Amino acid sequence: MSEIISVRNVSILSDVLIEPDSPEMKAQSLLQARKIDKRYFSIGRRSSRPTALSEYALPDYLVAEKYPYTISREHCEIERTNSCISVRDLNIRLGTVVNGTRISSREGYESEIDLGFGEQSLVLGRSAGVIRFRVVVTVPRPQST
Repeated sequence: MSEIISVRNVSILSDVLIEPDSPEMKAQSLLQARKIDKRYFSIGRRSSRPTALSEYALPDYLVAEKYPYTISREHCEIERTNSCISVRDLNIRLGTVVNGTRISSREGYESEIDLGFGEQSLVLGRSAGVIRFRVVVTVPRPQST
């Protein structure tokens, strides 16, 4: 795992990739890596019951999970701004783990953590859970003139 460099220097020019990082998640996904190129990128559980699209906005990355659920339909989101890239927990009971640090909207925890350059570990739900991702933040590309 790469050392986190200055988090506030991560810019919108960085490439951000997310990819499955456990056998269970790799079995679910046809894509090995997915580029995150929008401001908000959400991850959540695929619902077993049909919902009206007007009632819920579907997450960008859907995870299949059987009962008992460890993640929510709207679990966390990755936000890209001009100055940083961060992971935010969306008020989930079991929280989200980023590089070994639990974040949660529950009392006593930070609900958000900034990402630095390099590889990051993202675990949804329990720390030892199987819903694992690898998030890679590249050094910003030089701007064209």
